[in-house]
Amino acid sequence: MIFDYDAILRAIDARVSATPPDEIPQLLSPLPLAIWGELLLEVPARYPNLKAFFPSMASEEIQTHWTGNHGTALLGQTIAFVESLVNGYQTMTRRGLEKARVLDFGCGWGRIIRLLYKYVGYENIFALDPWDEPITLCKQHGVKAHLALSEDVPVVLPRSV
Repeated sequence: MIFDYDAILRAIDARVSATPPDEIPQLLSPLPLAIWGELLLEVPARYPNLKAFFPSMASEEIQTHWTGNHGTALLGQTIAFVESLVNGYQTMTRRGLEKARVLDFGCGWGRIIRLLYKYVGYENIFALDPWDEPITLCKQHGVKAHLALSEDVPVVLPRSV
C-alpha cells in the first residue's frame, strides 16, 4: 500500500516553528524514518516552515569526500545505523530516546544528527568533532545541536555536554 504523507507533512509544517525542541520527536512520530530522511535530502518549497527550520544538506561533493557516498545511497546506510542505535538503546534501557542525551563524536556535517531529530529533541544532541571544518559546516547548514570542537582523542568532554 502506498501512503501519501503530504497531509501529515503539511500539518507538521504548520506546527514546527512553534513546537518546543523536546516535542519535535513527537511531532515527527507519524513519519517513518525513511520518509523523514528523504525529506531532509531536499525539503520541498511546499513545506516552507520545515525548509526554514531544519538544516540544509551538505553538497554531494562533501558527502562523498567524507563518507564515500552521497544522496539516497548514503541515506540508506545512515538509516540502518540510526535504526540500530535506536533499537539498541531501547533494548538496553527499556525506554525511548525522547529524554536521552545523545553524543555524536566525529559529527562531520551532521548526517546522523539530522535523522536523530525524529527521536530526540535537538537540545539534547551534543555534536563534537576534532576538526573545525565540520563544526563550521554544521553551523552554515543550520544543524541544531550543541556543537563543539574537541581534542582528537578527548580526555574530558566539553562543558556543554
